[in-house]
Amino acid sequence: MAEEDAHPGSRLASLGWNGAQWVRGQAATARASFGTEPQVGGGLLPREVAVGARLELDEGTGRPYILFEAAANDFADPKWVSEAPWNGSPRWPQSPSLLWPDDHAWLLATEIDFDSTLVGGSTALIRELVQTPGIEALPLRPDADLSWDGAEVNRPA
Repeated sequence: MAEEDAHPGSRLASLGWNGAQWVRGQAATARASFGTEPQVGGGLLPREVAVGARLELDEGTGRPYILFEAAANDFADPKWVSEAPWNGSPRWPQSPSLLWPDDHAWLLATEIDFDSTLVGGSTALIRELVQTPGIEALPLRPDADLSWDGAEVNRPA
């Protein structure tokens, strides 16, 4: 997908949902704590990042995102897990929720509650992803159901 970017050196907007444990300052093995909210900035992210500006795609979803910058090739390198500012444990890496290049040629979205990553882009890009060996990719209809029981191919028995 980095090759699809019209400006190969351009930066990506990489967003992480600020409700995720790694943003809120909780360890991956956090204990339940009723009635208390974790201290913002007490986790992996510096305080100025943890309390910084947010993007909310659809008001009321409860999913405001923190903005980061990275190059597409940063995520092609397996070392990204240890170099991302939000990953405290390579054993339980958290991929970015949203990625897109400056020219908006494509969008990669991972919903934290689902097991799928979606890519929107040109027909040629999607065709190439579907045909790339080693990548499990399928074209989807706009009304595709990605919930746990929505799978048509791997539906739970």
